Amino acid sequence: MPPPEANPYRPPVHATATTPFGPRRLNWAGRLVLCLTFVAGVALFVYGGVLVGAIVGLERGTPHLNAPPPTKGIGIAPDLSGLVNAAAELATAMLLSTLGGLLLGLFVMSVLCLFLRALAIRWVPWLTLRN
Repeated sequence: MPPPEANPYRPPVHATATTPFGPRRLNWAGRLVLCLTFVAGVALFVYGGVLVGAIVGLERGTPHLNAPPPTKGIGIAPDLSGLVNAAAELATAMLLSTLGGLLLGLFVMSVLCLFLRALAIRWVPWLTLRN
């Protein structure tokens, strides 16, 4: 029995996997909309990470600022260890939460834009090209 591709009256298998009008891709406007959606979503997640980091860092650093200094300091120099510890807590919390927001934003927006691309290809003809 010959393979089904040997039938001259039957279209090749790869041609039947496309739409009746041919394969569709996003045009420049569709790519621009998708790119702007991705960038805006990632920026929103990073901004949320910065805000969460600032709140958590200030909450964790406040006890260092309000605690009495353990020593008087050397000579007349004040003891700034509380200020340094509070700044380190704030910087660490902001860095970690910003990085977490960036990674979460990249993942969420990648998945979301994959579905937005599929919707645009199916339902918005002015955002797509036909080959």
